Amino acid sequence: MTTTDAAERDDAPLPPQIGPHEGREIALMLAGKKPLAYFYGFVGETGIIPDAEFEPHVQAGTLVKREWIVTLPPPPDGRTLPPFRHVLLALPEDAWRIDAAFEVINGYDGDRRRRGEDARVRMGRLLGYSEEAIAFFVKRCEAQRRKWQGIERRRQQRAQAADD
Repeated sequence: MTTTDAAERDDAPLPPQIGPHEGREIALMLAGKKPLAYFYGFVGETGIIPDAEFEPHVQAGTLVKREWIVTLPPPPDGRTLPPFRHVLLALPEDAWRIDAAFEVINGYDGDRRRRGEDARVRMGRLLGYSEEAIAFFVKRCEAQRRKWQGIERRRQQRAQAADD
């Protein structure tokens, strides 16, 4: 299977240059191989944002950190969601990437499903990925979008048929 074919399948494993980097972001940053790391999750979730791992580096000045907490609107089912936390880390010389990344995140109100191709490309570049890796990721996101649109369309058709 070629890389292009894999990108068209939303369940194919990611090539190593794309990730996953979970658990390795700080080491990659300190080695100069990753200029920016982005963590996010609901406030109170454990094991999602590795504060204990990066905080000593922030205190020492080897990493720069900014975080942003957002209150999300309730989903259609009326549940109350906990606040959502975004954390961006950069090497001091790449701190400009933090503000640029927050601009991208603000452009889709923190909801990754609203992110378009331009935002994915820009964020990929800010995170330090190659153009090839970014193109793969964009294709994979499009395949996922098509899959979920089909699922939603079938769900709506079933609901309408049940109403008839």
